[in-house]
Amino acid sequence: MTPQNINGRDNTKSLETRRRQLIEKRDKYMDRVHELERKLSIQDPWTPGSLEWVAAHEMIKLRDYRKAVDKLESLVVSRIFELSKMNMSETGMSSYFYGFPSLIHIQVINYDSTLPMLYKPARKPSKQP
Repeated sequence: MTPQNINGRDNTKSLETRRRQLIEKRDKYMDRVHELERKLSIQDPWTPGSLEWVAAHEMIKLRDYRKAVDKLESLVVSRIFELSKMNMSETGMSSYFYGFPSLIHIQVINYDSTLPMLYKPARKPSKQP
C-alpha cells in the first residue's frame, strides 16, 4: 500500500476528475469573458503594466483612500454630535472622560494603512507597440 491509497481507494482518479472539472469551469468563464469583450468592442485586454492598467490601479488606490477618509469623517462628526447633545463638545474634559471611541481608533488605523498604498508607485507602464 502507498500513502495515496492507504484507505483502500486510489485518489488518482478523483484528482484527475477534479482537475478536468476545474479546466472545464475555467474554459466556461473564459468564453464569458470573450463574449463580453466582443460586446464591448475590446480589442486588446489590459495587462499588468499597461497604461490603462496603471491608471486603473491608481484610481483604485485613490478610491480606497477617499473611502477611508469619508468613514473617518463620518465617525468624527457623529462623535461631535454625541458630545454636543451632552453639552460637552467644547470642553477640554470630553476626551478625558470619554476617551477615544474604538470605532474611530479602528478607522484611523485603516486610514493610516491606505496612505502607503496611495503613494506607493504602481508598476511602470510597459511601452505600447
